[in-house]
Amino acid sequence: MYTVADRKKIPNKGEQKVRFLTPEGTWASWIFQVAGINKPLVSVSKLIADGWRVVFDNERSYLLHKASGHTIDVKLERGIFTICLLYTS
Repeated sequence: MYTVADRKKIPNKGEQKVRFLTPEGTWASWIFQVAGINKPLVSVSKLIADGWRVVFDNERSYLLHKASGHTIDVKLERGIFTICLLYTS
C-alpha cells in the first residue's frame, strides 16, 4: 500500500520486470511495482542498493551503473526528473 501527497492510499498490485533501451544505447532491466498511477516512479535508494550512482545537478543529471560504467541521462521536465526510454520489452 502506498500513500500519496493527499494521504489517499493506493494498493500495490504486484511487480513487473521491465527491460528497456535508453538513448545512450544502454540496456537495463528494473523491477517496477505496479500501482494505479500515471507515471512510473523509481526509488533512488533502490537504485543505489542495486549499484547505481545517482547524480542530480544543474549541468547534467544521470545514473551511472558502477559495475558496468553504463550511464543513463536524467532530464528535468516541468519540475520532474525523467528518464527517456527508446524501447521497452
